Amino acid sequence: LAFAWQTPIVALDTLTVIAQQADAADRVRVAMDARRDELFAASFRRDHAGQLLVVEPTHVVHRDAWLAAADSSLVTGPALERLSGKLPVDTPQADCSDWYPSAATVAQLAAGCLEQGLSVGPTELAVHYHRKTYAERD
Repeated sequence: LAFAWQTPIVALDTLTVIAQQADAADRVRVAMDARRDELFAASFRRDHAGQLLVVEPTHVVHRDAWLAAADSSLVTGPALERLSGKLPVDTPQADCSDWYPSAATVAQLAAGCLEQGLSVGPTELAVHYHRKTYAERD
């Protein structure tokens, strides 16, 4: 559609969108199931103005390593559907209604990116894969 209309595209990281929804938290860890006992994970913090900053960008991590790294950060994301009961009891969790990206948050972040000129043409968007395929692994 963007190609046909020659409109700009904004790339948003899904975990960043989910973290943005945890607007009351100073530190946020987000996880999404990547299968193979792995997660796509990222961590964020808010600065004094409330802006969300990336602490650890989206990467692939083993599920057990992510669980073992639990701290006082709020945790959120679709992976909590399976992992919520495996976290330490005192780990703060976002409300389950915020575990998935909302269209409103996507629109808000995309509008901000467009205002800042952070868009590309429809043929310029590059997909970033965080994990090698089985064939590419050692």
